[in-house]
Order: sequence, then C-alpha cells, then structure tokens
Amino acid sequence: MIVRHDAARFRRRVGAVAMAVLSGSVGLTACTSSEDQFCGRLRDDYQLEELVTAIEKHDQRRITERLEALRELQDIAPDEIHDDVRMVVDAVSGAVRAVTKAPGANGEEVPVDLTLLRQQLAEIQEPAQHVADFADRSCGLKLNP
Repeated sequence: MIVRHDAARFRRRVGAVAMAVLSGSVGLTACTSSEDQFCGRLRDDYQLEELVTAIEKHDQRRITERLEALRELQDIAPDEIHDDVRMVVDAVSGAVRAVTKAPGANGEEVPVDLTLLRQQLAEIQEPAQHVADFADRSCGLKLNP
C-alpha cells in the first residue's frame, strides 16, 4: 500500500523522469523517414505536461490516453533505442499507475509491483540518456538542456 508520502514522491519522480527524457521543443533536423515519424511524435504529438496535469487533476481518462501515447511512441522508436525507450516507458508508466490506479497497457487492472517499480526507476538513468543522446543527434531535440 502506498501512503501519501510515497505517492507524492512517485509523482515528483514521474514528472522529473518524464520531463527529462521525453520533452523538448526544438525543431527537427536530418531525420530519415523512420526516424522522422519518431522525432515528430517526440517533438509534436507527445506533450508530457498533459500527463503531469492529468495526474494533478486526477483525470483518469487523460492519464490513460497519455500512457497510451507513451506506448505508441515506444512502438515507433527506432531499433537503436527501442529497448531504451521501452525501459523508460515501462518505468514511467508503472510510476503513474502506482499513484493513479490507471490501467496497464492492455487495460489490465493488476496492481503495480512496487519492488519491481523501484528497481525500474533506479535503472533508467542510462537508457534515458541514450534516448536523450539519440534525440539530440538524430532529431535535433535537446531533452536534457
């Protein structure tokens, strides 16, 4: 069971992780067609601020929609960073689900394994950096200013 203190800490961690990894607003440069779709979604379609706002407002519908958008971004990630994006998305999704009770990727209502979630959150720094490096190099996005 998560107490208020743990929930607040998870919310802060979700916001910090997600903003550091998946936000940015610099224009695209030199993306190939497969990268173009990913770069475009990363830059234009995915607005992490919407997820944070939905969490703050306890808007379950918007939270679920934003988590689905994360999964879609993961699905189109280039092979070079697909596993890194998956690790980040899994950790962010798990943290969001832990504090909001949002359903999982397939609509499942299974509780989040908090031990696994803590491990995932502890292990995403390197994959998050790989995603940020790719975004800088291939998309012209600065995710870690």
